[in-house]
Amino acid sequence: ASKSRLAWLRGELADKPDRKTIAFAEAADDIEEVVDGPVVEFMRQPNPWMTGDEWAHLRFKAREATGNAYAWGVAEGSVVEAYWLAPQCVRIVATHENPVAMYRFSRNMTDWMEMDPEDIFHSKLRPSLQDFRIGDTWTLGLLKQLDIYEAAIDSELARQRNMSRPDYVVESTGPMTPDSKNEIRQKLQNDHRGPAQAGKVLILTNAKINPVGWAPKDLENQKLLEYIDRLIDRAADRPESVSRNNDASRANGNTGLIQLMRYMALPRQSKDAHDLTQFVMPLFNLDPNEYAFAYDNCVPEDEDAQRDMHIALANAGIKTWNETRAEIGEEPYEPEIGDVPRVNGVPAQTVADLQAAKQAQADALAERSDPQKA
Repeated sequence: ASKSRLAWLRGELADKPDRKTIAFAEAADDIEEVVDGPVVEFMRQPNPWMTGDEWAHLRFKAREATGNAYAWGVAEGSVVEAYWLAPQCVRIVATHENPVAMYRFSRNMTDWMEMDPEDIFHSKLRPSLQDFRIGDTWTLGLLKQLDIYEAAIDSELARQRNMSRPDYVVESTGPMTPDSKNEIRQKLQNDHRGPAQAGKVLILTNAKINPVGWAPKDLENQKLLEYIDRLIDRAADRPESVSRNNDASRANGNTGLIQLMRYMALPRQSKDAHDLTQFVMPLFNLDPNEYAFAYDNCVPEDEDAQRDMHIALANAGIKTWNETRAEIGEEPYEPEIGDVPRVNGVPAQTVADLQAAKQAQADALAERSDPQKA
């Protein structure tokens, strides 16, 4: 593994993987990245009907939606496969001696398939307070708000479909027959309806037009919907600058993306890697203490902060110019220029250099003060 990847796995960077990955990496003298073999092929195609990308998508989606992700592992000789189990179709069976005696799966809640716990991949987003055997999710705390959100949308759709409010009323100054009413209605439709008729002059006899003022209802649910959107963002650990792409938040988009990946994506990836290690490695008779899955660091670098840090370290003389240029992928300077520590651009001096300079300065002053030596 590269130095940067080893530093990430051993927790030497600002962002770190889970503690077990750090302990695994620290205990190893060296780490080799496995790029091919049966385990890698299994992760690319866990079964004949599903790709590895689809399985990963379902794992993460199920954990967010229900707090649980399940799969059934089958190992028969050289054939190793894993089959996705929908969380709503899985039940955990307990006995007096064992709280997790078996897993049961059924699509129709009638024909149940029983599976041993050793054959089941069960990954939780976070433990449930009601039942330690299953997981919990942030979406459960928003069910009432989501019901209100849905009701507001239904109300707005019904208002649009049922709305029959005219913009103005034609008021007669005298008696009107049905024919005269239809004549005025036809006149308005033919000569003043549609955008091409805008600005035309209307002349009526024995009638006048009165505009109708209605209480504004077009935006009555907007504030409610925006409030619920903010609640969802907070519950999902999603910064507002990421979910709201407007002029006010776009400037903070990069910062919001870093926060999203650091506090939401990174812990979930670490959890997924740990649970996959415990499930997949035994299927191939591999020791999870010697083989493990790990994600690369998903948190994007803050380029401004990295640049400022490089400048500060170089200006303080902690790093040479060539060391800094190597970290950012630039070509080095000549050794006599780039390999010399500098403080604010001035070559830094060692203790010996400083003592020699002080002695030379003292000798020069002594020569000036002693005319005979001069």
